[in-house]
Amino acid sequence: MAWAVLLAVVVGFVMHQAMGLGRRVSVFVTRKTVSRSALCALAAGACGAAYALSTGRNPADVASSGQGTLAQLTSDPKAWGIGVLVAVLLFKTLAYALCLGALRGGPIFPAIFLGAQAECWSPPCRAWG
Repeated sequence: MAWAVLLAVVVGFVMHQAMGLGRRVSVFVTRKTVSRSALCALAAGACGAAYALSTGRNPADVASSGQGTLAQLTSDPKAWGIGVLVAVLLFKTLAYALCLGALRGGPIFPAIFLGAQAECWSPPCRAWG
């Protein structure tokens, strides 16, 4: 139970920071909307590429909403090493914030995926997964 409380606080903090960054990106994109939106799209794509290059996994883990990847993550959490979980958290959070501020995209599924992958760091998930 203590892991769930601690994790909820950490994930809440990370999501708050991501949404704050998304608001700042939105302000940045307000002037020169087309060129700055394209720049943010390239940066979000670069997050996926950096994730794929650093982990050897599919860039769709970062680029997609997380709906499909969530099933893979929950069915076999031990297949995702701690380094991969850290990388997906960092790169997906950054891409998520960029897309929230500059592109289309909803806040629900990426947030659920980020919370679920953070749960896979916990010792109970690593032991029972």
